[in-house]
Amino acid sequence: MGMSKAKLLIGTFLLFGVGVLLFARLGHHPLWDDEATTALYGKAIWLHGDTFAFVGHNLIAFRSGAELRNLRNRYMPPLGYAVAAPFVGLLGDTAFAARLPFAVCGLLTVALIVYWMWQDDADILTWVLIAMAIVGNVSFVLFSRQCRYYPLAMFLSMALAYLYLHRAGRRWVAWTIGLVSVCLLASNYLNYAALYACFLMDYLLWGRRAHRLKRSDWLGIWTPQLILGAPLLYIWNPLQAVRIWHVDTSSWFSDRVTLFGWNLREMNGCEFGVGVLIVLAPVLYLAVRDRRLVRGPLALLVYVLVITIASPQQVGMTSVATVRYLVPTIPLCMLIAVVAIRAVTARRAWLAVPLAAIAFGSNLLHGGPWSGLGRRTAFADEVDTRRLRSTLVDYVGELRSGLPTAYGATAEWINRNLEEEQKVWVLPNYATYPLMFHAPKVVYAWQLGWPPEEQFKRLGPIHFRGRLLPEFVIVFGPTVTRPTVQAALRGRYRQIDTIDRFWADLIRPELFYHAFRPIADFDRSDQAVYIFGKADVPPPP
Repeated sequence: MGMSKAKLLIGTFLLFGVGVLLFARLGHHPLWDDEATTALYGKAIWLHGDTFAFVGHNLIAFRSGAELRNLRNRYMPPLGYAVAAPFVGLLGDTAFAARLPFAVCGLLTVALIVYWMWQDDADILTWVLIAMAIVGNVSFVLFSRQCRYYPLAMFLSMALAYLYLHRAGRRWVAWTIGLVSVCLLASNYLNYAALYACFLMDYLLWGRRAHRLKRSDWLGIWTPQLILGAPLLYIWNPLQAVRIWHVDTSSWFSDRVTLFGWNLREMNGCEFGVGVLIVLAPVLYLAVRDRRLVRGPLALLVYVLVITIASPQQVGMTSVATVRYLVPTIPLCMLIAVVAIRAVTARRAWLAVPLAAIAFGSNLLHGGPWSGLGRRTAFADEVDTRRLRSTLVDYVGELRSGLPTAYGATAEWINRNLEEEQKVWVLPNYATYPLMFHAPKVVYAWQLGWPPEEQFKRLGPIHFRGRLLPEFVIVFGPTVTRPTVQAALRGRYRQIDTIDRFWADLIRPELFYHAFRPIADFDRSDQAVYIFGKADVPPPP
């Protein structure tokens, strides 16, 4: 078989295999909270042409409406919502419809990698190693299956990286870079800023020697961004993050240092890349003089540094980094690992595939039980990441058996037992939105505080905490034990049912939150889902 046919065969099998991993049971799990808000705003765009905060009779008011201005979401950039809009609008309120366009973005990212290898005439061993890296990267698959901006930002970042590295002698490339950059900006501001910081660093060190940009190139790159990006930033204002995250600047520098270490730890623990190979890459450069072994890790370091500096996350809020901001680095992490494996096995090429099987098929080189995650997570006793495993095998097992979730069971209970427009208060607040998407017939109450902001003054009293009692209260997990919740329920509500599911959203894409298998052994007294009804209202039949 000729080399071209072999590469074509590998590329075909790679796309097919990743397609199976991406689309198998895509709609089996209900949306979790961030996915649900994306789908709900997608419905709003489909119905109203804007990120309006009402879908039917329900208000989308995450964190007491901190994202809203004039009852419209003006915090998050809108492209992810717009991508979801026609799918949830035409195909209906299903998890499959909501996730479908984003899974397609994940597959397009793989298709671009295949095309890139073909254009660069990569040798057959590189094709094999890249295919192993992609198929073995469960984080790539999980983040690509989310109804969220992650796969969109990853694909657009990959497209910009390709255009940047293949820009020589092509007049149309600069304008294409400008237009694609606007799309990335409209997907996520942090990913845009981090990628451009990498481009600036790389251009100053290497890029201008290979192909110096002309005045016409600069004009093509920045004109679309100034014309389209400025109004985008004006309307969807990222500075509203101050209202949402309540950033404390008193210990900013020490927090950023800590968060930088966490970001690196979580990238390795979530298997974005093989940490030991990335660390070794600059050392291996001294042996094989492959510039990618320095260029790649340096770009990765700059990207993580910018995300760390610009991230709204505070160290005191959690004990793990918000690793989702770093999803676009996954292809780069895989490339660095592949180039490092080629360097390690330069004189014994037959070792490359076995080493890749260990690196990409298990978490051994990520540290395994010593990866540094595990007991730091919110659900440590239930999601045990501190074990030697093949994450790919775990994921395939999940696809085979499915994973029952609290959101799915609770939405089914609402659809089966409650009447149209009955009022329900959900705790904690973020658990409201999966139910709002999958069980929209009831009114989700008490999302706003009192007294109301100007934009909320015309809303009905059911939307404000304490103003009008809802008929039902649904409480997920340990929130039920909080004194304030107990006080709100006491004398007014009685427990009418318990949903026997572990309460947390264990389908999230971060490996330190993802369960892979059902959790049956949990404390039913405070780790299930609890349903309360007003004392003077008969319980559902």
